[in-house]
Amino acid sequence: MKLSICIPTYNRAEYLPATFESIAAQWRDDLEITVADNASTDNTAELVAQLGKRLGNVRYFRWDENQGADRNYLKCVEIATGEYCWILGSDDPIADGAVRQLMAHIDQQQPTIVLFNRLLCTKELTPIREDRFLDAKGADYLRYEFAQTGSLEKYLNDARSLAAAFSYLSSTAFRKQAWDAVPTNDTFIGTAYVHSQKLLGACADGAVLTYFNHALVHCRLGNDHFREHGLARRVLLDLQGYTMLADACFGDRRPACARGLVQLLRHEYPWARVMRYQGVLGADPQWAAIVELLRTRIGYIPLALPMARLLGRSRLLVRLSFWMRDQLQRLNGLAQGT
Repeated sequence: MKLSICIPTYNRAEYLPATFESIAAQWRDDLEITVADNASTDNTAELVAQLGKRLGNVRYFRWDENQGADRNYLKCVEIATGEYCWILGSDDPIADGAVRQLMAHIDQQQPTIVLFNRLLCTKELTPIREDRFLDAKGADYLRYEFAQTGSLEKYLNDARSLAAAFSYLSSTAFRKQAWDAVPTNDTFIGTAYVHSQKLLGACADGAVLTYFNHALVHCRLGNDHFREHGLARRVLLDLQGYTMLADACFGDRRPACARGLVQLLRHEYPWARVMRYQGVLGADPQWAAIVELLRTRIGYIPLALPMARLLGRSRLLVRLSFWMRDQLQRLNGLAQGT
């Protein structure tokens, strides 16, 4: 088996048909689907059974009780038999031709990890724009061999999104052997980023990563399961998870890589975004913990954080910042032809 498409899910029967259909339309004999079901209470099991009858090569595991996202991520890869695995969010359909493009790229490059772009969409899958995680300057792909001195540091410096450090589940395929070779750090169970720990661990061990400059998956904006616990909790997942990853995967052994990973957080939470969050989250009990992490770990220059918080108390400035963000995203989408 060449590729296992590994789908962790919990009560996503509303979205699974579109995801399943996008895969079925590109089905081939060297594919399999694995589904790890976190004790869903909807008709997920029925949908998977129907898909299995249709395609044949579908593996299904259902927990008796919800185990949380991280254990479910691990399980959907554990039951896979493919040489490569692609963990796919259950609400993320793959793009037309994605399997063919990915498999051709893997055959040509033989990477340990493939990172590829996503097409940002509305919740109803209306395309907005392609989200690119590195600047490939029009190239079809970039190649990084992390066994070479300085290559991983360069990659983290080149990255322009936290998704380049595997924050977005559905934009990565990888050799299962390399994933299995990285011991699971149990402290990441409950962070929502155990998959990032495994993949960053593989990078630290000398993986070959290729950045395939094509959008192979559709990402529904506004449908983040982790936002169900509130925006503040979602922000803390990033800040706590990735500072933990910097320490656990690199730490004092590779301080330049640790700094590079934290710098990606700084890029993900720029000054203007902190100002907006001050306006939105300033009264949230968890805001103080967010500010403390921004102050102590993310490396804001002196006065920048207090100034962002001060300006964030102005409703007019916060509304203006949201408007400017939306306009820039719209212009970016037009520039990319999406």
